[in-house]
Amino acid sequence: MNVVQEIRRINESESRQGSSGSTASWHDEYKDSAYIFAGGLPFDLTEGDIICVFSQYGEIVNINLVRDKETGKSKGYAFLQYEDQRSTILAVDNLNGAKVLGRVLRVDHVKGYRQPKGEELAAERVMNAAPAPVQVEREAEDDEVLMQRAGIDPEDPMAGYYLDKYKRRLKKEGKREEGSKERRRHRGKERESRRHRHKEDGQIKGERHTRSSRQLARLFKEHSLKLMAAPRFRVHSDCVINSPAVVPFRVDTRRESEETTVTKAAHSERQPMFIGIGGGRGAGKEFTCRYIIDKVRERGYGELAERVVHLHLDDFHRELSQEDRVLLETGKTEINFDHPEAFDFELLENVLQQLRAGGPVDVPQWDCVQKRRTGVRRIECQPRVVLVEGILVLFVKEVRGFMDMQVFVDVDSDTRLGRQVRAMIKATGGDADHAGLKRFLDSYLFMAKPSFEEFIWPTKRWADVIIPKGDRNNVAIELIAQRLIDLGHES
Repeated sequence: MNVVQEIRRINESESRQGSSGSTASWHDEYKDSAYIFAGGLPFDLTEGDIICVFSQYGEIVNINLVRDKETGKSKGYAFLQYEDQRSTILAVDNLNGAKVLGRVLRVDHVKGYRQPKGEELAAERVMNAAPAPVQVEREAEDDEVLMQRAGIDPEDPMAGYYLDKYKRRLKKEGKREEGSKERRRHRGKERESRRHRHKEDGQIKGERHTRSSRQLARLFKEHSLKLMAAPRFRVHSDCVINSPAVVPFRVDTRRESEETTVTKAAHSERQPMFIGIGGGRGAGKEFTCRYIIDKVRERGYGELAERVVHLHLDDFHRELSQEDRVLLETGKTEINFDHPEAFDFELLENVLQQLRAGGPVDVPQWDCVQKRRTGVRRIECQPRVVLVEGILVLFVKEVRGFMDMQVFVDVDSDTRLGRQVRAMIKATGGDADHAGLKRFLDSYLFMAKPSFEEFIWPTKRWADVIIPKGDRNNVAIELIAQRLIDLGHES
């Protein structure tokens, strides 16, 4: 009898005896472990696919899909950690013996699981590593307080990342504050020393020059309370920073006294309609925007088509520092241009805000070959529709707040990779040598592909419309074009 049948037999026996869900159940032996073992997985499944299957019984905070050290291919089994230990019971009872793509899953509890270290960690990819286990209930309560203070939604699947980043910022500010206190303490000693020297020389007389340390402490405390009462700035980021990008990333400063809730942009006759189109690199987002505009023009709405503004997220890449540019050109380092830190989302928000207000706006232009901004283009007319396309358009919630419609272009990885290789060969004038192709594939395997799985693919959950087959899906393009035409009739 195999493990799958044995688990079924035990569950049926407990159901007849009425011991299911009690301390007498065999699940109670694993009450201290939130890990499960998933075997019999189809070899084509990625970490994201496995999360989709198993997340129906609880939030998954850690997944380790075991891969071959040489080829990097999946071995067909993985270890998953749930946020709630009770989710492991539901997963074992319901998914054990289920069929996925013709293969029978084997799902079982894991006791005393250890994260791989050293060389094993590089071979067995661990995504979304869970934070350190909670030691006491007090720490969990502190996390809730910090999430409320930072304005983080506990139900957001990326809340853990935002909380970790907020903690790191607080820790950094604490070190800076300690340094400030040390400098103030040093200046106080210098002033006290000068004061004693002046007293000895008879240059300073009177008690007003000889405040005690207790009086100074009281004054400093009162001054600190005034500073705390004043509105302070808070740094907020809606991204996951978990990759070795060397470029700086945006921060959004908001006053705590102001409301930070971002809602969908209210559409009116005087404001344009914003459509955000996301998807992986090579999915055909730019061609999808062009086809939408062409469809509107073909149906006889040329004036409306002329008032459609097309923005590329790639144009909002951050400028590299001189040091990073030298390292990049000499081949001493590689920069992940698909990482959220590589984009200036604050500039994008300012441009969208100016387009909503109807004023002229300057949009930067980015050269993908030279990896630098080459100038700006000015938009003078008041747009009726704004199409914003890019790999991370749906990643930041402040940008999503502008969008009236959110679209995700879903194309398989093989097609996207083939298109990127073809574009690379075209950009080099057909002179791509073996070394250049190897450099491109290394960049794809170690930066572009992990960035897609960790940052781009999860934004699919925010999409109102998902377009399979990308720019070749004429039905979806026709529907979006018709929506723009209806908008023209309404105005």
